[in-house]
Amino acid sequence: MIIRNVNLNDQSNQIRISLMDVLQIRENLQIPYHELHIQACRSSGPGGQHVNTSSTKVRITWNPIMSNALNEEDKAYLINRLSGRISKEGEISCASQEGRSQQQNLENALDQLKSLILKGLFVPKDRVPTKPTKAQKERRLREKKEQTRIKSQRTENKNIHRKGEY
Repeated sequence: MIIRNVNLNDQSNQIRISLMDVLQIRENLQIPYHELHIQACRSSGPGGQHVNTSSTKVRITWNPIMSNALNEEDKAYLINRLSGRISKEGEISCASQEGRSQQQNLENALDQLKSLILKGLFVPKDRVPTKPTKAQKERRLREKKEQTRIKSQRTENKNIHRKGEY
């Protein structure tokens, strides 16, 4: 994913992306970047003094309720499926701090958001119930008969040992 026209405002740590660009989720679903709230902040973890001076961690929040990219039916389905990932304000949040650069973390966070939305909009296929085949039924009955025979031999052996006859 190539992101063009990215500018960082140092005072507010807001990343500004050209309003013409969109996040392509699938063929018929695009989220305009102006609906995404993208924030850069200080990353934790290894990196020495570089970590203390640069804002490489990227956090993206998106409010599907206020979005114009989804129709009402898709919004309701997405909110229902991702109810555990949606905040009280109705926002979905993704963050990345694995990379050393802000650009790399931005791309990772956008990929996370894309996969999360795809997962939330996925509609599983209905299971078509099938009946067992004739061979499966016969195999099951054969195995039951064999198990019955084995168990009946166990009880016969117990009775022999109880009577003291070997």
